[in-house]
Amino acid sequence: SLAETAVALAVFYLVYRVFLGHDTHFHLNRLYLVGSLMVALVLPFVDVPSPFGTAVVAPPVPVAAVGGGPVAANRIDWSGVVLGIYLLGAGLMLIRLGWRLARLARWSSREAVVLPDGLRVVYLDDDSQPFSFLRTVFVPRPSEGDEETADQIVAHERAHIRQRHSIDVLLVHLTGVLQWFNPVVWGYRRAVTDLHEFLADREVLRQGHDRSAYVRLLLAQHLGAGPLALAHQFRHSRIRRRLDMMTRHSGRWSTARYLLVIPALALLV
Repeated sequence: SLAETAVALAVFYLVYRVFLGHDTHFHLNRLYLVGSLMVALVLPFVDVPSPFGTAVVAPPVPVAAVGGGPVAANRIDWSGVVLGIYLLGAGLMLIRLGWRLARLARWSSREAVVLPDGLRVVYLDDDSQPFSFLRTVFVPRPSEGDEETADQIVAHERAHIRQRHSIDVLLVHLTGVLQWFNPVVWGYRRAVTDLHEFLADREVLRQGHDRSAYVRLLLAQHLGAGPLALAHQFRHSRIRRRLDMMTRHSGRWSTARYLLVIPALALLV
């Protein structure tokens, strides 16, 4: 099942990278990434009968009959070794995920300002970059005369929270625990993170914030590194693509590309 899930993830991700990743149908792309991730996890457990008939399975042949002698007592159980390595890797990834969640929970327990819409804002005393997780935004305490910048940052993080991007991030990280050996999972993680930033940027501009001022803010803060991979960071290193997506508009007929999921799913089945 792990191998089948890995193959399904590779096929779905290839379709996204080649045909869908440059479109500005961000909500459809989000639906595709999250949906394909869940399908890849469930598909190996779906028993689909073959349309080409029933295969005839030969009975197993005893090893002694083939080799002409007894099996060596000191033979290495490679399947057990592989299983042990897999469980060790999955355990380490699970511990890493738990540590990050605990750290975020500790930060969320700090005294917060609750905005009228229920958003919790925790002000950081140091020069940390803004980020958000679940319903909490973490921002540096704004200096006097910097209220417009603070409003744009909070608007960006509010978009992450309203669209429940943290759920997508948790799903990708849980998949990473199960598929820690699969490099495609890291591609999924980058794609989901980029897509969340595109959606948040679009929402900020739709709220009427000045585009040029917002672009200047991104350019001024894009060199920062994220404190935690689970959180949504306002400073995002792939700034050039974000700026490009703000001005790009895909045509209506480009949505037909999403029908490619049908032959991909049929191939996997």
